[in-house]
Amino acid sequence: MTIAFDQIQHDQALQDLWVKRVLAALVDAVLVFAPVYVTMGIFMMMGASLWYMGGFASGVIWFLYSFLFETAAGGSIGKLLFGLRVVSVEGKLEPVQLLIRNATKLVAVLMVIDVFLAMITDANDPRQRLMDRIARTTLVFQKAN
Repeated sequence: MTIAFDQIQHDQALQDLWVKRVLAALVDAVLVFAPVYVTMGIFMMMGASLWYMGGFASGVIWFLYSFLFETAAGGSIGKLLFGLRVVSVEGKLEPVQLLIRNATKLVAVLMVIDVFLAMITDANDPRQRLMDRIARTTLVFQKAN
């Protein structure tokens, strides 16, 4: 049994893909979280008590953002900036696959668990998060033309 982490340690291309994946996630997080928290801050300055809504709103928006961009363009803005694309491992990429693979983005801690479990379990495709395995999707690097 070879776990994904072992494979990534010894494969420069996989390391590059995961670095790009993390950087893409950071870009996407800024694009999603900054507007949510700025908007909430404005409402809070006006007297609304919304401090408890930030995580929920961010999760829902990150999920919708990821699902919509991956459906329309094959990747979020962050992924596309780094040359990454979501593909199906079994033919045409279907919206239901994208709903499944992005489900953990609704709650940030689930996203961390998703990646962690993917790293410590047996992996046929070390490019996949756990939800990618369930959704039958993977992430690929496509060089610019």
